[in-house]
Amino acid sequence: MSQGQKFAYFLTALVALPFFVIGLIGLHAINQDLTNYRLIARETAINNLAALDARVVTELKKHAPGLHEEVINVHDRGLWGIRCIFQKSCQPNQHKRIDLIVSYDEDGNQVYPPLESAAQLYTESRGLKLIASSLSSALQELDEKSETEKSMGVWSVFQSTSGHHLLTCWQHKGKTTYCAVLNREWLISHVTETLRTATKNTPETDIRLIGASNELLWQSGQNSISSADRESVEIPVGDSSPLLRRQLSSPLYFWQLAASEPAEGGYKYPLTMLAFSLPLAALFIYFARGLFQSQRAALAEAEKRANFAASISHELRTPLTNLQLYADLILGKAESLNSPAGDSVRNYTKVIAAETTRLSELVNNALTITSKNSAGHRVKTAAIPDHIITETVNRLTPLLEGRTGKITYRLNATNEVMIDRGALEQIIVNLLDNARKYAKNARIRISSQQEKDRLVLTVRDWGPAFGKADTSRIFKPFSTLEKSEGSGPAGEEGFGLGLAVCKQLVKANNGSITAEHAEPGARFTITLETAPVTDGQQQAAKSSQEHKLNHLTEEAAIHEHPDC
Repeated sequence: MSQGQKFAYFLTALVALPFFVIGLIGLHAINQDLTNYRLIARETAINNLAALDARVVTELKKHAPGLHEEVINVHDRGLWGIRCIFQKSCQPNQHKRIDLIVSYDEDGNQVYPPLESAAQLYTESRGLKLIASSLSSALQELDEKSETEKSMGVWSVFQSTSGHHLLTCWQHKGKTTYCAVLNREWLISHVTETLRTATKNTPETDIRLIGASNELLWQSGQNSISSADRESVEIPVGDSSPLLRRQLSSPLYFWQLAASEPAEGGYKYPLTMLAFSLPLAALFIYFARGLFQSQRAALAEAEKRANFAASISHELRTPLTNLQLYADLILGKAESLNSPAGDSVRNYTKVIAAETTRLSELVNNALTITSKNSAGHRVKTAAIPDHIITETVNRLTPLLEGRTGKITYRLNATNEVMIDRGALEQIIVNLLDNARKYAKNARIRISSQQEKDRLVLTVRDWGPAFGKADTSRIFKPFSTLEKSEGSGPAGEEGFGLGLAVCKQLVKANNGSITAEHAEPGARFTITLETAPVTDGQQQAAKSSQEHKLNHLTEEAAIHEHPDC
């Protein structure tokens, strides 16, 4: 994948990131709204159950006056006892609301059913034994009431094999006390009818009446459930329960009302928001796609231009090499001419050689900055770093002559190592060319030392200092600084590639480059990775190194220590 494609994908990701974040925030908001909706719906369902509870109990207590009147009428006419005597089996369900009647006189003695009488049938005797405890509690509670409260009565509950039953006792005109057991099936029918009436306007509401044994007594949408069809309802207990439960108030506390938990499907707002957000998201995707395509096309065009520039630079290397070669030949021939004409030829040729060298380094920088492999694997050869430094400076002498001050050395990298010779040479050339342009006639000092597997190179000049803000951008491609007064002829600023190439080369060699103020001037510190030389590598490079050492001049002044 090319750098252009990487940048295009990066730009697309950068554009998509805000929308992704907005989407996450939107999802969080929707989730929060759903949570709030469920809480509100749950609270509403609980309030509805409380309202149904109050209505059921109120409707039951409304039956108390009519129930009292019916019991007194049956009791006074003696119909209950007569029916039980003359029928083969007692059928108490003629009065659908009443299963059993008991009465007491002013002194608390049981009047009906009579204790020593044939009128007390087996069913009544068994019923009295079953309700004895609850009956005793109700009578005791009634005795503690005021006269007004006694006429209103009290409620009690007892349990049989068929389920829970309701018992009510009251005092009539301060004399006779009556107690009646309500028929269980009538009670269920009365409560379910009340619930049906209360929920008929909300058919979507799922309400259930659940018995003490967790059996389903009634469910909304059903008219009735027979005793044979009532089954136990398996309902989980706890926060994960699908039903909301509420125990009915006294005297029906043995039953429960239940409602289904609110379903998320009933929440319309997220669907509405989704309907609006989908076209918006499609619009964003459309624009992002257009931006990606346009940026990709622009990067492809830029890459094509860079490749063209690299191709042109590569083609320029051969003629520049020939120009340098013939300039050297002309200088050699001109050395033998001891005349004013010979002096002119030498001067002109030196100018040609210097400009050719400068142009060659500019081409090298362009090739380095545009090459895809410049930051990849670099080839190391066996060499002495100090020799590379002095040879490179000597090669630049025609270019630097008259443009810089005295160059001094503090070289301590004399051990042969495996090093990227091409990178080190180009770094020195670029730093000295930078000093030539921005620190004219200023003194330059080059220092070196070896630290384990590192070469540390320092180039210090005593020219004008650059601004502190410039240290963050001088290593960027095509970044140039304003030249100080007297720093050199106009038009020599270059393209701002020298330091950018240095940074790229040191990165390829696992090194670093830094720039700092030296007061006055600037100091550049470079580190490059090196490796020990094996015996085979040392033998292969020995003849080449000996040949190069013979051409070193005394002008290099190796290990010269200046006064400053």
